[in-house]
Amino acid sequence: MSRSARAAAILLAVTTSAFADDRPSPQCPGEPGLTGDLGRLYLYRKDALGMTNKPDILVDGKNIGAQATLGEYYCLTRPAGSHTIGTTDGHATTVQLASGKAAYVRFVVEGDQLLGLFSSIEPEAMGEQQAIEDISFLDYHRLYSTP
Repeated sequence: MSRSARAAAILLAVTTSAFADDRPSPQCPGEPGLTGDLGRLYLYRKDALGMTNKPDILVDGKNIGAQATLGEYYCLTRPAGSHTIGTTDGHATTVQLASGKAAYVRFVVEGDQLLGLFSSIEPEAMGEQQAIEDISFLDYHRLYSTP
């Protein structure tokens, strides 16, 4: 490797690592600010497997008018407390939402991925750091009418 190629590689590594943790939190244009006893739910799907399976998303048993679609994320402002996130596939998870904080749920493909048999899309609670990294590559879709 030439001296200039090594220098370029070092510069790229330093620059990349310097900005890796500077990713902004996901944005939710049009959503109200978090005041009082409100928190924010981020719901997203990034996996390409089973891309034709797009079940409707349920929050606390109510259809929110969105599907678990590849490459998209949604934001919902909700009161702090326990919330159940599910799909019309019949799978659900429960997350705790704190005042002024966010909770993240990723929809993942479950089934025999080796044979290409995708049985369902299941919600999975995610940690903030991984979720922010995942969402940074996805498209935001605003929900105009939520229960």
